Amino acid sequence: MMIPDLKQQIAELQKHKMDLENRLQEEAAKNKDKMEEMADRLHHRLDEEGTRRKVLQVQNEIYTKEKEKLVFAEEDFQMTNDRVEKQQETKSKLRQDEAYLIMENTDLEEELDKKDRLIKKLQDQIRTLRKSIEKDNDVPVSTLQKEYIGMLQYRKEDEAKIIQNLILGTSVTLCISAKYKS
Repeated sequence: MMIPDLKQQIAELQKHKMDLENRLQEEAAKNKDKMEEMADRLHHRLDEEGTRRKVLQVQNEIYTKEKEKLVFAEEDFQMTNDRVEKQQETKSKLRQDEAYLIMENTDLEEELDKKDRLIKKLQDQIRTLRKSIEKDNDVPVSTLQKEYIGMLQYRKEDEAKIIQNLILGTSVTLCISAKYKS
């Protein structure tokens, strides 16, 4: 009796073994499908990551190039700014020089005006002296008016008197009248 029980137990165990093997194969098939699906997802994610990485590399390269362009543009801007500052300094110096020259020119024009007035005054004195000499001597003095630019003709001994009169601003009637008398 034991043998039939044992045979029955063996049959049940074999049946149970078969059930377990079937379940194992089903589970293995399910797991294989899941593994393939997970492998596909993983490959897909890796592809996406590779694409993203490539996009990021391209963007990084673009960013680097743009950064280099900006650095170059900044250097160019700085050089241009330096040139503009130098030009402004030069313009400022030129304006200062211009203002100085205008002032100096104005001073020289005023001095020229003073000299012109002195010349006119001296010419009037010469006319007056001529008239007085003509009245005193009844000898006509040449009335031809000469314009002298820069130099006067005088005797050597009258030089000190002329210089003194020019410095003091007094008339030079003695020198001029002496010249016309001789």
